[in-house]
Amino acid sequence: DLRVRTPEEAQAWFRQTGIPVAAWAKAHGFDPSVVYALLNRRTRGHRGKAHQAAIALGLKLTRPADVVTPALLIRREELT
Repeated sequence: DLRVRTPEEAQAWFRQTGIPVAAWAKAHGFDPSVVYALLNRRTRGHRGKAHQAAIALGLKLTRPADVVTPALLIRREELT
């Protein structure tokens, strides 16, 4: 099922994999406080680093023609 994750699903992924949120954030070049704000719905990630972090977490699409998978972004056209 290819779709956008909810913040709760992203939190569950961190729990299941045992990857610390702060470590993931730093490894991907994000401030951990921005990632925690996204996961706890304190921000929606409309602009800047929060937007980029939301895309990396799978909470948002890069644009309508893209589909998010847990590991990478792929173009919808590539699926057919």
